[in-house]
Amino acid sequence: MKTDRIKKKLKASLPEKRYIHSLGVADTSKALALRLGEDPEKAYLAGLLHDCAKGMSHEEMLSYARERHWEPDEVTLGALQILHAPVSALMAREEYGVTDPDVLDAIRYHTTGRAHMSMLERIVFASDLIEPSRDFDGVEDLRRLAREDFGSCVIACIDSSIRTVMDRGGLIHPDAVFARNDLIAQRGGK
Repeated sequence: MKTDRIKKKLKASLPEKRYIHSLGVADTSKALALRLGEDPEKAYLAGLLHDCAKGMSHEEMLSYARERHWEPDEVTLGALQILHAPVSALMAREEYGVTDPDVLDAIRYHTTGRAHMSMLERIVFASDLIEPSRDFDGVEDLRRLAREDFGSCVIACIDSSIRTVMDRGGLIHPDAVFARNDLIAQRGGK
């Protein structure tokens, strides 16, 4: 599906603020991919579609996933704010015709990360937090890190996400912990 058709379909299915956020993630992902030597078109597509299921209710997301024989784990069921990521990957494949496993994985893991994240996954994960319409305490520090030391930025983004979930009393998905530990270990941390 061509980008213009994807945008038109997304605009019709998402609230305006979410659509603007998706455009911001797409643009930020593309810019980071160009700077980091990754495929900018894959990054743009993953960023554009990362929240494509956000227009659905939680019940609709669960039904959509189960109809496609994907059952969320217990933590995802207990933390439904992360359910949209794997469901968005399913939708990207089925509703938007995305077949590239790299793009689908970047969409699927954009809320939690995971151990052994690809650079594309890292780009979309970080872009989701630092795109221009985001406004929260510490976002400028994350943006600065993205320019200066992208590896540190991704770890700081994971830390920020985990901290936010903890502050709300929510469940931390094991993938987020594995992602953080893996990235720190790769940098020689303990």
